[in-house]
Amino acid sequence: MRRFLFAATLAAVALIASPAVALRIAMPIQNTAQKAIQADAVVVGKVTEIEKDEVEVTPHQGATDKTKMKVAVIKIETGLVGAKNVTHVKVLIPGAAADQPAQPEPGIGRPIGRPGLGGFGPISLKEGEEGLFFLVKHPTAANYYTINMGNTPVAIKAETYKDDVAKVKAIVATLADPMAALKADKVEDRLAATSILLQKYRRGLTVPAKEVAIPAEETKAILKALLDADWTAADKPTPGFDYQSAPSNLVGQLGLYPGSPNGLAQFQPKPGESYNAKYQEAFKAWHAKSGDKFEIKKFVPTEK
Repeated sequence: MRRFLFAATLAAVALIASPAVALRIAMPIQNTAQKAIQADAVVVGKVTEIEKDEVEVTPHQGATDKTKMKVAVIKIETGLVGAKNVTHVKVLIPGAAADQPAQPEPGIGRPIGRPGLGGFGPISLKEGEEGLFFLVKHPTAANYYTINMGNTPVAIKAETYKDDVAKVKAIVATLADPMAALKADKVEDRLAATSILLQKYRRGLTVPAKEVAIPAEETKAILKALLDADWTAADKPTPGFDYQSAPSNLVGQLGLYPGSPNGLAQFQPKPGESYNAKYQEAFKAWHAKSGDKFEIKKFVPTEK
């Protein structure tokens, strides 16, 4: 099972890490940190209007057919990520959203059900809904946002609302000053910062993108955080353990999987040995030999 999960992780990383045109994989993401990291804009606000007229847009780059979408207008109370110096944002929602009933309080952003998706359909919005919204730029319609499947907003009346806003603010602080976060006193805090940064840097984009090296000092600090972390925590996960932030997964995002072209050695744990411990050993051996020459790169949109 572990090999299967690892292979699936590598496959996902390979899809996301295409250097020419990277596309965000709209997977169901339920973790608040993940929603915020993947978003182009995170705002606290209220849906003040669903515009009467629909707009026609192509759903993705390269598409020729257009689809009709409704427009939800969100009045911004606080722009946590992106959407700075603006008072409103326009979010495209499926035209069928008009026929969807409002969520019972405190829920907002009802997914429109589709067969086989288990409820992770496109997100609808209703006038009057208020809370924390995770938005991505529409790939073809300038000045519009969308909501990825699974990135359901958090209602202002939800029990987790204050905690979720605090998590987003912590992510904002890390992205604003990566080196300060990477120099935290506690190993677990440095690893948390590493998780935020790598998932932001290595996320796919909905527009053509290229890879650009981050500062060498930051690369060094990220690798150090991974060296110092407890990789075996994934062997005995506690409730709520975040596999996305496990060191082995983060290293995999850098293309440093066993037997990778970057030079990380292949290994085979003996019966009873920890796979993650052996993985860390291989990573440390790679780092001693090649760590000083390694560059961590992030995706940035290419200029048109």
